[in-house]
Amino acid sequence: MPQAQPITGGEGIWELRPLGRRTGAWRPLYALVNEEFVILAFAPEFQENRVGFRKGLANAQKRRIQLLAAK
Repeated sequence: MPQAQPITGGEGIWELRPLGRRTGAWRPLYALVNEEFVILAFAPEFQENRVGFRKGLANAQKRRIQLLAAK
């Protein structure tokens, strides 16, 4: 799975890394929630914008908790 990578400290959240030269600077952050893959947030690429990536990850973690609680 070279296109997918778990996020360190992301509590089950993965980053989708599209292949190719012109993939853009945004990454979907997703997780398996209630037996379905769910895109939780979009974040800028970590190397391009670390602060923005961390904010996107925080949003993804919050959304994941909300979805698990709504089960």
